[in-house]
Amino acid sequence: MKRILSSLMAGLLIVFMFSTTVSAAQKSSMDIESLVDSTNSIIEQEIIKAQTQANDLTRKYISTIGQLENAQKVFSINNQANINNEQLVEEIKLKYDNNLDNIVNRLIQKTNDIANDAIRIAAENGYTVICEMVEVEVGNRFVLIDPLRVSDI
Repeated sequence: MKRILSSLMAGLLIVFMFSTTVSAAQKSSMDIESLVDSTNSIIEQEIIKAQTQANDLTRKYISTIGQLENAQKVFSINNQANINNEQLVEEIKLKYDNNLDNIVNRLIQKTNDIANDAIRIAAENGYTVICEMVEVEVGNRFVLIDPLRVSDI
């Protein structure tokens, strides 16, 4: 729900910023450049937010694994303890991977939606805005995100 509201708010921000009535005429190239700049700024904020979430998640994961390894050293009584610890580590890793996937997928979806809104607004005004994929690191994953640039001004 929070993701939907955020996407909706970002989309509405873009629409309201650039839907002021300029006397029924098309937007100027400066308006479109401003649209692209503000959209890229919003996308950058989303990237930073996702990176922060992923860094926090990774820190917690590393801390938890470290605590398990320390506990294993202290309580290494028999092989059964090793088996249970390995299973627990695998479960924690799976949960970490799933949570990180969710962060990455939300980032991709949100930035795609934001970029598509800006592209649509520019196209409605006779301009072509394109995505230029850039690689960003989120957690231990590299993700392609789509900042914009105006191609025909």
